[in-house]
Amino acid sequence: MIGFGSDNLHQIDGDAWCWFQDPRAIRHVGIRDKTYWGYVAKNGDITISSYDHRSQEIDTFTLRAALDVDDHAAPAILIRNDGRILVFYSKHNANTMYWRISVNPEDITAFGDELSFTGGGLQVCYPNPVQLAGEDNKIYLFYRKRTGESPTREREACRVSMDGGNQFGPEHDVIDVDNRTYVKVISNSIDKIHFCVTQGDGVANIHRNVYYCYYYNGHYYRADGEMISAPLPLKEHNLEKVYDSDTLGNYQSWIWDIALDSDGKPCIAFATFVSDEDHRYNYARWTGDAWETHEITTAGGCLYAQEPQYSGGISIDKDDTSIVYLSKVVSSQWEIQKYRTTDGGESWEAVANITFNSPKKNIRPAAIRNRSPSFPVFWMYGDYTAYTDYDTAISAKKASIFLGYNCENVDAAYDQDISREALFHDKSIDEQLANGMIPDIRRAVRPLRVIRFWDDPGIENICRGDVRALMIQRGSENKGRAMELGCGVGRLCLELARNGMDVVGIDISERRLEIAKNYYRGIKENESIGNITYVVADLNRIVFEERQYDSVIVWDTLHHLPAIEHVIKEVRKALKPGGSFLVLDYIGTSGVVRDLVAKVLYFILPTEASYSQKIRANLQRLKRPRHLSKSNACSSSAFEGVTGIEMIKIIKEHFTIKTMKTLAAFSLPLVQYIRIRDTLKYRAISFIKLLDDFLIVIKLVRGQYVFIWAKKEDG
Repeated sequence: MIGFGSDNLHQIDGDAWCWFQDPRAIRHVGIRDKTYWGYVAKNGDITISSYDHRSQEIDTFTLRAALDVDDHAAPAILIRNDGRILVFYSKHNANTMYWRISVNPEDITAFGDELSFTGGGLQVCYPNPVQLAGEDNKIYLFYRKRTGESPTREREACRVSMDGGNQFGPEHDVIDVDNRTYVKVISNSIDKIHFCVTQGDGVANIHRNVYYCYYYNGHYYRADGEMISAPLPLKEHNLEKVYDSDTLGNYQSWIWDIALDSDGKPCIAFATFVSDEDHRYNYARWTGDAWETHEITTAGGCLYAQEPQYSGGISIDKDDTSIVYLSKVVSSQWEIQKYRTTDGGESWEAVANITFNSPKKNIRPAAIRNRSPSFPVFWMYGDYTAYTDYDTAISAKKASIFLGYNCENVDAAYDQDISREALFHDKSIDEQLANGMIPDIRRAVRPLRVIRFWDDPGIENICRGDVRALMIQRGSENKGRAMELGCGVGRLCLELARNGMDVVGIDISERRLEIAKNYYRGIKENESIGNITYVVADLNRIVFEERQYDSVIVWDTLHHLPAIEHVIKEVRKALKPGGSFLVLDYIGTSGVVRDLVAKVLYFILPTEASYSQKIRANLQRLKRPRHLSKSNACSSSAFEGVTGIEMIKIIKEHFTIKTMKTLAAFSLPLVQYIRIRDTLKYRAISFIKLLDDFLIVIKLVRGQYVFIWAKKEDG
């Protein structure tokens, strides 16, 4: 089963992969724009999934049921030049390689019959397919084959297909560094295939040295272009040594990834082992003249004692080799971090905590090839006991969540996104003004057109009016200073000021604050009201003075903030001891019951779609109506939904929760689509809200929104 939330993508059935079969995750832009990834489930199913970046739909297909409960059996994916998808897989300890080809381009919902060949040794594993456009679209399939036992002997083999993968030719051995051969593969997809290699010793359970070579036009070469004039398979002394574990002061090593920089030069990520409890991540780069190797960071220890050289994992960004994603131990847990170098790998800096304060392991990141800006990396999250015993989820997080998380090291792309966010809100508020919007809760009227549920004050009063009133009450209990984050046109600022508070309202949109200021100046002449100061600022970079405010309120804003933990810490700093933090925010949809109730109500109630249209739609495809997705109304926002339910955990870490409840499991935005006369419409909405509240109380559903009243109890 797969779920896609507003901020994260999780597979939740226990899915895993090793790191020697690739591509495990790849994006292909053709007629569609999709990311594909393959994995082995905890029941041994070999599975592929795809995510459509335009429709946000996820498809999943089981290629082979119950093949092998072993993460070494995870598949590798090749998107053929015609868009058809080839997926290769094998058991860990068997001698048959399998593959299937999709029936249609860019579509994993149907595959042809399973194809296979038997290896020329004892076992085959770790498929790495490559297609070279410059060689008439030949497909090279590299894989490891076992040739002996006691001690284990393994080498890298290859077969070539001339017909798009329907048949593969005879097997030939490519690399054999004695004992156990571990290989990672990357290609420019035109005419070159690059390899990095580690020699393993199964008896001593160590891994030695890092080697390199590349293939071009039927021959193998060192990095400087010197042809390797040796027969296949290439031996240890034929390859170029990138890192020598036997040099004094060096440690045993094991490769993790290989990538090509913008000039086509190779970069290699590998781990070294000071001890079982002290692993280090390293980065080797071919400069054009020599290999330079530098340590990136410490990694922590091994994942479990039986495999003392299993690190958390590291992956190089294939589109920007100055970036790596890695798993390291932080506060006794494996977390995913993004590191960057600006000097060719000589020094590295952690620029993003992609996961943090996690209850379970985050391991084996895989940078998505040809990545989307939305999802650059996948990783495994969950319980990992051994390669045959795992309950992990292939997970991802929107880039905008961790983009600029370290506020001193913000990506240039973030500056573009935050500018786009401000422009989106500027444009949106002008549209609302033209539609009859009044920036005052007490004077609001129904607009000419109801585009979103919050446009209609009648709907808003019924569905969230009680929470809004409670926020205003709690926010003005201690007469003094209040602050609203993401204040928009200042509706709540006005109410706090009317209750005697001096208020600061902060927003990213200059246009919204211009409207707020003008309206405030107008009503101040006729009302006794506290002072309001409006400030344009980026909350992700905000820094507050200490102990300035008696209350801070946030209405539907936190889910737009990538740097959520930074913001929450600053709020705590800004509050006086005993101050209140009040939040109403979107945390995402959840649950089969919620979806079922929403679908049934949407079908029963009179909406803009006729009953005949709804019947036809349900007959064609039984799925949740697209109208029930919150993101439809906000798809132009650069940061819509970048933070979700994790905001609750972060708030709990910094405040004492006094009241917390979820609300609006399905009533919002469903109610905006009801099409009956107003007197009946608002009665229907009131009933839907009562049903919504009841199902939340009895815990059948969880609300899409959370209300939190929290206190800063200590200094």
